[in-house]
Amino acid sequence: MNLKKKIIGGLGLGLLLGAISPIVAQAAVVDTDTTEATVTFEGGALDLVDAPTAITFGTVDLSADEETYLGASVATADDNGLLEVADSRGNQEGWHIIASMTGFTQDGEPSLPGSTLTFDTPDFDTTSTIADTAPVLSGMTISADATAIPINALAGTGMGRSFYDWTTEGDVELFVPAGAGEAGTHTATITWSLDDTPS
Repeated sequence: MNLKKKIIGGLGLGLLLGAISPIVAQAAVVDTDTTEATVTFEGGALDLVDAPTAITFGTVDLSADEETYLGASVATADDNGLLEVADSRGNQEGWHIIASMTGFTQDGEPSLPGSTLTFDTPDFDTTSTIADTAPVLSGMTISADATAIPINALAGTGMGRSFYDWTTEGDVELFVPAGAGEAGTHTATITWSLDDTPS
């Protein structure tokens, strides 16, 4: 009988304590408002930041036959051997690179008639910051009479900073026709032109 009283008393005390415990009200959103964050960008520039200073084929044996010699763009004190384009215009219009060259000369006189330079498709360097689609890249052959477009950023592509690489031996080939070679050093100048629309 005492045990029953203790149990009933305990239950009663528990109910009483529960009844007098503070009730925590649920928080309710009573109103909202908004803040607008804005920023205005002014369009930047489209720049051909850098191009390879030098492409070298080294010292090679002169041949009586037509020959193809392997070379590459090389890093110098002035650059890393890469072609670099920066597009911060923010207009999504795209761009392209045109490559042209003079004929070879030796001591100021025309030389190596009929020679051409052939470039492999450039590597799209991993340090590029273009976040979306890379430009269309192509191999090319240029000469004193022929230009080419190795890099073509279509509309909606090419934004950011990008680097193009021909630094592996054999990325550039020099073709010399039979009988065109002459002992000594021969030099041609390659011009890279940046156009502000896709090709």
